[in-house]
Amino acid sequence: MRVLLVEDEEDLGLAIKQVLVNEKYVVDWVTDGAQAWHCLESQWTDYTVAIFDWLL
Repeated sequence: MRVLLVEDEEDLGLAIKQVLVNEKYVVDWVTDGAQAWHCLESQWTDYTVAIFDWLL
């Protein structure tokens, strides 16, 4: 399962990514909305779920 993680706080993003990777998820971590939009528009990558920082 592939996850898009959008989190601008480095320590929190790293912690969330590590937990997900330990659970065998493939995680793409980006730090802003523009990067997230680029990932979501990509025809080459399908995400099962996206996790967004609400206050980004």
